[in-house]
Amino acid sequence: MKYLSNAILHLRLSVAFQRCVLAALIGLLLAGPVQAWQETLTPVATPPARVIELPDGADPQRWALEKGLIQQGANRWQLTADTQGKQYLLTRMDDTDWQAFSQRCGEACQIDSCQQTRTFSLASLFEPDPDLQLAPLHNGWLVPRAPSLQQALNGQPDVCPDGLKPQPWQGQWPAGSDLACWTLQLGSPCQQSQTPAEYLREQWRSDQLLLTVPLNAASGSELASSMGLMLLEEVTLNSIGERLIRLQRPASAPPLGNLLQQLQRDSAISLVQRDLAYFTLANKADPLRLFNYGPQLSGARQLVPRWSGKGVTVAVIDTGVDSGHPELEGKVNRQQDFTGQGYSGDAHGTAVAAIIAAASGNGVGASGVAPDATLYSLKACHPRVAGGLEARCWSSSLVKALDKAIEQNSAVINMSLGGPPSPLLHRLVKAAEQKGLIVVSAAGNGGINARPVYPAAWPEALAVTAIDRNRQLYRMANRGRYIQLAAPGVDIVTAGPGKGQPILSGTSMAAAHISGIAAQLRQLDPAADGAQISALMVLSGEDLGKPGPDTLFGNGLVNACRSAQGLKDLPPDCAQGGQ
Repeated sequence: MKYLSNAILHLRLSVAFQRCVLAALIGLLLAGPVQAWQETLTPVATPPARVIELPDGADPQRWALEKGLIQQGANRWQLTADTQGKQYLLTRMDDTDWQAFSQRCGEACQIDSCQQTRTFSLASLFEPDPDLQLAPLHNGWLVPRAPSLQQALNGQPDVCPDGLKPQPWQGQWPAGSDLACWTLQLGSPCQQSQTPAEYLREQWRSDQLLLTVPLNAASGSELASSMGLMLLEEVTLNSIGERLIRLQRPASAPPLGNLLQQLQRDSAISLVQRDLAYFTLANKADPLRLFNYGPQLSGARQLVPRWSGKGVTVAVIDTGVDSGHPELEGKVNRQQDFTGQGYSGDAHGTAVAAIIAAASGNGVGASGVAPDATLYSLKACHPRVAGGLEARCWSSSLVKALDKAIEQNSAVINMSLGGPPSPLLHRLVKAAEQKGLIVVSAAGNGGINARPVYPAAWPEALAVTAIDRNRQLYRMANRGRYIQLAAPGVDIVTAGPGKGQPILSGTSMAAAHISGIAAQLRQLDPAADGAQISALMVLSGEDLGKPGPDTLFGNGLVNACRSAQGLKDLPPDCAQGGQ
């Protein structure tokens, strides 16, 4: 694959042939099985972290090789040190492997990060409840999500109600409860994994259906009347040449599942589905790491003097953007609301927008990856709590926003959000790709057991995971064959409503970074389409983890300079250190 990627990057082929080759390559590279959210999930627990004390004077690389911590050329450890200069190796192993390794290793391996918690009981976390039996080790618990300290300090209500209690996982979700309020915790105290419940099961608007019909079909009001339903909304989707109709089921109508089956048999209806819920993909981070390392790590900073995204429009489908923030003044040329809640300058959308295109050299915060790009803000998600980072979107709002971004020919479309597969949303993502646009999407913050999130898991979108400054995977990142690229997304300095400068982590941040690089590359070669730019970034990634593409990092860390080389000669700035 490396020989193939070098050939593609260095040969000066005809534009038409090059695009065909790259489009075919990306389809082959990125294709993978699609996991249905309705399938039974078999969760696994992450192997526990182990801390190994290095013998005095030992060479870490040689010692690790002798002890079997380097396999197939890939390191399975990290080096760290305490305040006295004593060196340690950090690794992960399950109990069986750890016991075998300890026998080979001797006394140096007796420092085990899990050792002090072996007698720890999950029951000690909670108030005793005689009705609850402690599940055996490696079984699961449903644990209420911790309340937001920031919202409490600001006098804002929490999303989740008081009084939720931990309960053993029996394969069923609490009836009538918002999945955003729960985390599924798996494993023994020494081998534990946590997954937000939103990544495990679909949610949808109660008693609502979405359907699309040809432009010449009966009106939404006629369809609703014929089925005994109520028309909520009807809009034209210009990108696919059909009308979107949203219907409400009254209490007297047949159950929603029966209506879905009935409408799926109607030849006059192109597609019908529930109005599925999606969510934004960012988390608060440690405010002590105030260093904008991302553009240097990816090589994007080396492109900025020549290619800063000027003349390229990036559509941000998210919550609203505070266009009055000092970092974003004059950057947002258009803003629209698709939620029905009214346009607002919100936390998540503002943060994503600033990573893409925050001003450079203005003495405020950190500059964006493509500081001269133009932003088109499409509010398709609404914060769960006013001023909060978490937000919810729906299939209907995302479809309308994406349709408008395609209609406006936005070269780059950033979707730092995810949820279950929606056939209707997939049609729009395909339409964007067919028009030569690039859809960049966050791979998810659900951890090792999370289901794939969409749009990222569709091959027509570019799925991005997050790494930190040390090229280590974000601890809550999703895993899966659908992940294509990694980008800086941990402890990222960005912008918030008002004059805020939060530091955030998540695959949302990483996706925004890739969108900024895509804008740079589009400015470098305006004739390059989305499939070509996406393939160049994937093929020129800097390999991380196991050799070759993997389920953690995809094709590795994005390298803006290598990607640029596939469009033009290597810029001198990159040659001097942008690798």
